[in-house]
Amino acid sequence: MKIKRTREEFKSLAKISSKCSLVNIFLLNCSVERAIDATSHQKINAQIEANGSLLRKEVNSFTAKATLTVMGLMDGNKDDHVVKITGEYMLSYKLAGDLEIGKDELENFCGINALYNAWPFFREFVLSMSNRMDIPPLVLPLLSIAPESTRNKEGDEVEKDPEGKD
Repeated sequence: MKIKRTREEFKSLAKISSKCSLVNIFLLNCSVERAIDATSHQKINAQIEANGSLLRKEVNSFTAKATLTVMGLMDGNKDDHVVKITGEYMLSYKLAGDLEIGKDELENFCGINALYNAWPFFREFVLSMSNRMDIPPLVLPLLSIAPESTRNKEGDEVEKDPEGKD
């Protein structure tokens, strides 16, 4: 899965990640849905939604939430899912030193890093739940977080440099 982010979001990530450590992560909430005839489908196409957000900021720590959902779709129709699995993860981070960080910077960080940290847990959860739900295995891809792309003069898609050096 590829998540696109802006240059500014990558700058926030770089500033905070060197001064931050993950202290704890746990599954806060989850839900699963399965159509009765889900086993009649040989192939299920996965659509993934992901959101990371800041919940609380304290002096030398902060808490984030990552919400991840995968829907098993037939024919790409979002309203016609045969399976839906959602996991909400709570992530606690500790900040080293007296780094001045604004709320917007932490929001950007949580929108990238909380998802990155929760993704392996969610992949395992989805694979395990698809087995328990007796559906074809939903093996989610590795997570890739990349800068938004732009088009050059010729109309070709090129990657934006997250450091601002095009």
